[in-house]
Amino acid sequence: MRAWTFDILDHGARATAMALRAQKLALILGSRGPGTDLDTLVSVIAAREGPEFFAYATPFAVKNLERCFVATVKGEAAAAEFAEYLLLSLFDAFFDRLPDGFRCTVRIWGEEGGPLPRLGLHLYFRGELGLARLDRGRLGIHRGGETMVVDLGQPGAFGAPRTAIPGQAETWLLPMRAHALYGPEEREGVAPTDDDSAFAAEIGAALAIIDAVDPALGRRIAAMLKVYVPLAPPSEAFLAWYAPGATTGPEADISYSMPFLPGLAFLSRPKDPLYLAEVIVHEFLHNELFLVQETCFLFEGAPDRAFASPWRSDPRTYNGLLHGLHVFTGIADFLAEAAASPACAGRALPRDLGLLHAQIAAGLAALDRGCLTDVGQHLMAFLEGGVRTA
Repeated sequence: MRAWTFDILDHGARATAMALRAQKLALILGSRGPGTDLDTLVSVIAAREGPEFFAYATPFAVKNLERCFVATVKGEAAAAEFAEYLLLSLFDAFFDRLPDGFRCTVRIWGEEGGPLPRLGLHLYFRGELGLARLDRGRLGIHRGGETMVVDLGQPGAFGAPRTAIPGQAETWLLPMRAHALYGPEEREGVAPTDDDSAFAAEIGAALAIIDAVDPALGRRIAAMLKVYVPLAPPSEAFLAWYAPGATTGPEADISYSMPFLPGLAFLSRPKDPLYLAEVIVHEFLHNELFLVQETCFLFEGAPDRAFASPWRSDPRTYNGLLHGLHVFTGIADFLAEAAASPACAGRALPRDLGLLHAQIAAGLAALDRGCLTDVGQHLMAFLEGGVRTA
């Protein structure tokens, strides 16, 4: 697969994104004043990892950074709650890099408890909670004068539902729901499947297909996507909002990704392995473009109107159409390679390539070019090149 975004990411976008996140974190810390547990934790991590330490953060740490930053800038009361979520998610993300004996106190809001997804834990407490890294394999919990020690290898009642994806390093199927991880819209459809181990194996098999068809693409996906979140079959009411006219039932695909949850894909569970591979490629391409858009503008002053999408019955924004064009051009590349790959011999493609190329051409024709920046023009030239070579 051709990879214009990969070139951009290699030439400064990742470093720029880390610098922007560091600036946001500095503003948050400045607003809260010195000496807080969040300030102490960040100081320890930065001293050990350097100023670009957010490159190693979980999607949830990045999400909570953004939520806390926006609330802080707007002066919203929710900034205090989001700061606690940020502290919790940073403690989880960098537990392995903290010194033995490090302690912090976090306030757990609401009834959903404190999730620590990288550690594979969910602490169902409310109120003030002391957390300590005792050593690499043990977490200390201090609450109301009581101290508990959790063996991370055998967490017992504190264990969170997560399943390793076969053949992938540090990659998980994670059916956890908590406000400390997502906003209300994002966590609404998250649900364990009937058999998470089987779904994790299906994701592993789909990733193996991608590796066989396009090893370079497989490496890019493995480096970026680390968390897959299973979605329950959608209700008719949800589909009426998400994709009017879509089919309901267990086969309905509502997979999606979100800005500021880098490295995470919400997945439906299609039965066909090649279609699941396509869905994973689809969400990876959204993730990659989200990261580019975190660091630069693809367009400025876009038309304030809806655009017809070749792939959906509901109208899309300018950005939505641009994302669709980027994603489906990548899908067309991947499926063309799959059609010629021995790894997919005997498998029917999930889409008609001729129709897909016609849809891409229609989308390109509908897109206003006048508001594109230099980077956006580069993307457009790349997409048009895909149509010409199809």
